Amino acid sequence: KSGLPSLTKMFGIRQFASLSFIWMLTTSVSSLLLPIYLLTSSPWVSLGLAACGSWLAWEASKLPRGYRKCQPFLSAFRSINLYAVCVMALLLADALL
Repeated sequence: KSGLPSLTKMFGIRQFASLSFIWMLTTSVSSLLLPIYLLTSSPWVSLGLAACGSWLAWEASKLPRGYRKCQPFLSAFRSINLYAVCVMALLLADALL
């Protein structure tokens, strides 16, 4: 053991839920910056990014309500990973089309 503190020891469970909520919300909004800075060329990819961002924001909204259970954190972890895969797939499709 290195003796370094972990996030769960530094923050309470409620603070950790709030921090995760803000982080996920910021991540979902950041995908909307890609079309604004013209990093995508297809309007369908822009719609897909907006849909993925909206979905992640919806999933993030479950964290502050259910922070007393472990289930929302596991669901958030899966949601973030699925969101990343969807964004990469959309950007790959945009580059190939």
